[in-house]
Amino acid sequence: MRLDTPAILATIAILLLILAGLIALQFRLSRAHDRWPGLVLPAISLLFAIFAAAGPVIALNASGGPWPAITATVATFLIFNIPTAAFAGIYLHQRERLNVRHELDRMRAQDL
Repeated sequence: MRLDTPAILATIAILLLILAGLIALQFRLSRAHDRWPGLVLPAISLLFAIFAAAGPVIALNASGGPWPAITATVATFLIFNIPTAAFAGIYLHQRERLNVRHELDRMRAQDL
């Protein structure tokens, strides 16, 4: 079996560009005046994790008992929630920076 290295590298590069674009989009949405746009990507990522975790539950093997399905469901849910945690962390950090900036602007306005 021969590996097609240029195709693999191109796929990795495309995936990294998509990831960078999603992170940049999350920064942009989190800096919006309204708080709801910044919650769109974490919500989509959470829904994706829930649907992905439903797969092992549907494929429950009665002969193996419930524990392999439960373990697979929890592991899948946790792994697929890594982007959710990253997007939520970006959101919380940017909102905190926005709130601090808003407080500083308010204090400057009161000083005048």
